[in-house]
Amino acid sequence: MRGTNFTRAKLPFSYLDGANLAGANLTGASLYGANMFRTNLAGATLLHAHLDDVRANEADLNRANFTGAVMRNAHITYATLRSVTLQGALLNGTIFQSSDLTDANLNRARLDNANLGSANLSQANLTQADLRGARLQLTTLYGSNLSGALLGFLGSPRCDDTTTWPDGTKGHSRCP
Repeated sequence: MRGTNFTRAKLPFSYLDGANLAGANLTGASLYGANMFRTNLAGATLLHAHLDDVRANEADLNRANFTGAVMRNAHITYATLRSVTLQGALLNGTIFQSSDLTDANLNRARLDNANLGSANLSQANLTQADLRGARLQLTTLYGSNLSGALLGFLGSPRCDDTTTWPDGTKGHSRCP
């Protein structure tokens, strides 16, 4: 299925575990509740795709383009998302725990209440991203751009002494 055109495909609750969808075009596709364990979506195009409640643990999402995608409450743990584009994506409540988002473009992404615990966001573009309520424990933000990002934390601390900030310092003293 590598490089296949699935533009506007309706694939809710699909089982795509281990599928090779590298370079596939899934623009506007509906993949609500799909299972994508260890799926290869490297370089895939998912512009404005609907991915609410997707399970993509250990998936390869390197260089994939999710601009404008809706991916709320998804589980994307232990996944590789290097140089991924999530610009303007709705990622509310999504779990990126222990995932690698090095050099990711999250400009204007909605990450409120997302779990970024143990994730690597080194060199990520988080300009004007909404990170209110996001969990940042053990998260690496070294070299990332947080210009204009919303970082309000509600309730219990969402960052701690293990959070690494863009300048390389660690600590909860920078938590808003």
